[in-house]
Amino acid sequence: FKNDKRISVSKRKNTKNCIFATGFPFREKQLKENFSGIFLDIFDKIVDLRRMGSACQDLCFVAEGIFDGFFEYGLSPWDIAAGILIVEEAGGKVSDFKGGRDFFKNGDILATNGKIHNKMVSILKKYSRG
Repeated sequence: FKNDKRISVSKRKNTKNCIFATGFPFREKQLKENFSGIFLDIFDKIVDLRRMGSACQDLCFVAEGIFDGFFEYGLSPWDIAAGILIVEEAGGKVSDFKGGRDFFKNGDILATNGKIHNKMVSILKKYSRG
């Protein structure tokens, strides 16, 4: 809920119509090659890619339907725990880059509206770290 109104993830089914958020792997600069690969793989498949600077805010924006998805490397549990719950309660899907639930272990997270999740996993899994 936001301001006593139930929120919901977006309904978009085609990534060509989607806006994604991300964060740069600033703590792990050695991942710049992986991140660059992700950017090159998805940029033509989406409308735009945004960087807000707060993983929790990005996850809430996915839950609200403002963004259709979010991905980032190397986050801590306290960066994402509340946001994961909010996305899932709003009807979205959250996983690691391989589609599993190891995001608390490796900090790599993908959150979407659920409708485009498998497509994004198919792109991100080759950039997974574990």
